[in-house]
Amino acid sequence: MRFYALTIKKIVRLTSESVVISLEVPRLLRRLFVAEAGQYITLKVELQGESFRRSYSLCAPCVDGSELQFAVKRVAGGAVSPHLVGNLVPGGELEVAPPDGRFVIDYEPALATKRVFVAAGSGITPIVAQIETVLERESRSKVLLVYSNRTMADMMFRQKLHAWEQEYEGRFFQLHFITGSGDAAHEVSIEFPNAMVREGRTNWMVVDETIRKYLEHPALAHYYLCGPESLIEQGRDFLFELNIPRVRVLYEYFTSTRENNTLMSTQSVDAVLRVTIDGEEHTVSVPAGKTILESVIAAGLDAPYSCRSGICTTCMAVAEGSFDTSKNIALGPDDFEQGYILTCSTLCTSETGSVNYDEA
Repeated sequence: MRFYALTIKKIVRLTSESVVISLEVPRLLRRLFVAEAGQYITLKVELQGESFRRSYSLCAPCVDGSELQFAVKRVAGGAVSPHLVGNLVPGGELEVAPPDGRFVIDYEPALATKRVFVAAGSGITPIVAQIETVLERESRSKVLLVYSNRTMADMMFRQKLHAWEQEYEGRFFQLHFITGSGDAAHEVSIEFPNAMVREGRTNWMVVDETIRKYLEHPALAHYYLCGPESLIEQGRDFLFELNIPRVRVLYEYFTSTRENNTLMSTQSVDAVLRVTIDGEEHTVSVPAGKTILESVIAAGLDAPYSCRSGICTTCMAVAEGSFDTSKNIALGPDDFEQGYILTCSTLCTSETGSVNYDEA
């Protein structure tokens, strides 16, 4: 996985705990950094002698590859996000891998499409890029944003949402869920007088009612969900109960509550794999109880990875053999049928096999 040193062009504060960082891409590298709304970049950050990789969603498309914009929210106890939010300055550099990710939309400029976006907290980051693109490219489409936050002060991109409410009246609608106590929900109602605001966590019955109010019927819409695992799972279950086709429900996890990907299966065995990376084939030993990615890294190979918890698809590969993929989160049944696995969350249950990162 190759990283490039990009210059920090600008830093804009969104909230007390979050910023948007803009990176300038040199002309000779721009073809590598063309990105669609919904994709993410991976950073390699060196802190106190330790190397970290983290993925961050782009908050704007990068159609010509010249400037990348991504948002970071400080995570309490985190190693990297406090540094990115508090210590960077324009003119500095970050090590960045080219954009990746499958959380992207097939746009239909000629159609009057209905799209529902559901986010919680910093899960708004890729969605704000998607909504902006839909509103610009699909002049007949209608958009409903369902957004959950603790308070108004925690809400990322609120100025942009306010501007859309005015500019795209009749096409852009909002439903906010506010979990904070006191007057938190009232403050949001004042800020967004045309939006629906409810106290508490995302309530899918209220989402259903709002869709019927603004977009006619849930069966007519396409859905895009981004946030913590609980939000995604509850949302998918609710939509599938409504018989919404799976192909019209796209989602991306921002966080997972699952345990670390170790000792996932009592059936895992010591294995030897043929691993292909960057056109070269290697033999890698994978001990029982160790993930494929752990073993590939231990062998000194530069495997692509970012989150190491199964919620992104950076470490995806095509595999042959028998595997325990029970800790997978991001891949679906169709992916497994095509032979894809996430190497960060997969154990070997056969003694031999192959993994090809180049084919993913």
